[in-house]
Amino acid sequence: MRIIEKLLVLFLPIFLLSVVAVTLLSRQAATEELLSDAIRTGTALGTGLSQNPELISAFRRQDTERLQPVIELIGQGVGAVYVMVQSPTGTVIAHTDTTESGRTYRDQETVVALAADKSIHHEAMWRGQAVMDVVVPVLDGAGLAEVDSTSLRLRDTNNRVATLRIGLSLDVAKDTARRISKEILWIVTMVNLLVLGASLFYVRNTLRPVRQMARATERIAGGQLGEMVPVVSRDEMGDLAHSFNHMSRGLALTTVSADFLDRVVDSMRDVLVVMNTDGSIRRVNQATARLLDYEEGDLLGRSATHLFEDVDGLFTNQGLFDLDLDAGVVAREGQICQRDGTTIPVLLSVAAFQDRDGRLAGFIATAADITERIRAEQETRRSLYEKEVLLKEIHHRVKNNLQIISSLLNLQSGHDVGDRTRELFSDSQSRIKAMALIHETLYLSEDLARVDFHDYLNSLAITLYQTYRRDNQTLDLRVDAQHVHLGIDQAIPCGLIINELVSNALKHGLASRDSGIVDIRFQAEEGSLYRLDVADDGVGLPADFELGGDSLGLKLIVILTRQLAGEVTVAQATQGAHFTLRFSVDDNPVT
Repeated sequence: MRIIEKLLVLFLPIFLLSVVAVTLLSRQAATEELLSDAIRTGTALGTGLSQNPELISAFRRQDTERLQPVIELIGQGVGAVYVMVQSPTGTVIAHTDTTESGRTYRDQETVVALAADKSIHHEAMWRGQAVMDVVVPVLDGAGLAEVDSTSLRLRDTNNRVATLRIGLSLDVAKDTARRISKEILWIVTMVNLLVLGASLFYVRNTLRPVRQMARATERIAGGQLGEMVPVVSRDEMGDLAHSFNHMSRGLALTTVSADFLDRVVDSMRDVLVVMNTDGSIRRVNQATARLLDYEEGDLLGRSATHLFEDVDGLFTNQGLFDLDLDAGVVAREGQICQRDGTTIPVLLSVAAFQDRDGRLAGFIATAADITERIRAEQETRRSLYEKEVLLKEIHHRVKNNLQIISSLLNLQSGHDVGDRTRELFSDSQSRIKAMALIHETLYLSEDLARVDFHDYLNSLAITLYQTYRRDNQTLDLRVDAQHVHLGIDQAIPCGLIINELVSNALKHGLASRDSGIVDIRFQAEEGSLYRLDVADDGVGLPADFELGGDSLGLKLIVILTRQLAGEVTVAQATQGAHFTLRFSVDDNPVT
């Protein structure tokens, strides 16, 4: 029997059982739900009557004329066979069949209905028709202990003014349930047919690779080795097709002649050595013999440890390869020995292989001559070292030249010049020292492309402290900087901004004070954003202060901030000033 036929045989009883189960369960559930909904509606209506003072008065007066339209409206609302209101003695006050008005019932069902202290329902017969008789006590609102959508309970049965009875047709409910059940059955049948069709389509497409493999197997049996099947999915069938193709390729390879394998091995340009488990050479290719100046036969049977030198981690104390089948390919740099004892640097790759029983059968080693690569690496290292030396020398000379310029300015300021000119010379010296300190830090650092701003800020703060502190003045210069590395294109403008802010704080903010505090902070924020804060507790800034004013220092701050693509803000407190600079750090500085 074919798989599709088996699927049909399996599906048929499942389909029949599901149809029967859905029919029975849906019909019963629909009937119960329809009746429950009608009962809840009738009970809710009775609850509403109990809350209407006008209707309560009509019940007490047994006012048939007032109650008749109410019960007719209830009957239309719930689709009842009958709706009646009975007095506590069983007399019909109002009835949808007006001929019943004034009649007194004393049957057992009426006795139970009049005695009920909450809403109840039971099956009954009305004029030969099966009905669900829903009984709802109508109470004076003052007598209600609990009112919800499903029941009414009496606190005092003396507050009962009437009994509402609603007859719901069971036949109508069952007919409606049968109609709903048929609709559900039709839907279930269509869904089952769709599922069956989709399943047959899926199985047919799933089995297509199996049919293709069956035909390919017949062709392989006929001598067409290497026959392949298309892989059209990534599921188990795709894995099966992969395995089949792998088996087909393996079968084709096992039939390839030894001459073909020899040609492949001898065409390799790298060294190839096949060894037994004891490390003795079993096979070499022509490239090995040419490189080592041996005949192929001279190497067979010799230990491979005589060929390879300085290969750590591959040989045991007994001279065998320290590998197992799970090690995979292990690569090491080492040397291979020629006949005359000359060694050649090689990249050696060794892997273990197994026999048909899965046991270790030997090792395969390939070696590539890396003489040119090593020579190129040495040349690169030499060139890099020369560039580092040259770059250090450049930083050193730039620093020396800046120091010479600073010394010349210092000498010039010592001549007969005014105080304002001397101050300008001093400011220029300070800026030059800030730039020179950048180059000195780079010269002394192992990283020639970036400045460690933690070290730089501490050195710059000391220099500014020594430059601007007056005799007998006590200054507390606080530096809190993270180890942030900036490229020289950002380090110089940032250092100059710090120089301007700190020198302004020392020259102007604290100039008239015997003591003061200057706080310098350089911290990382989110992402590549960094924040520089310079604050003092000096005399503060004038009310009309704005960045980029008349002074050269403020203009420099604005220009350098723009160069950093940053933002500088000023906050004035009751004492002192607080400058904040934010900018992004370049992760790839130009060297």
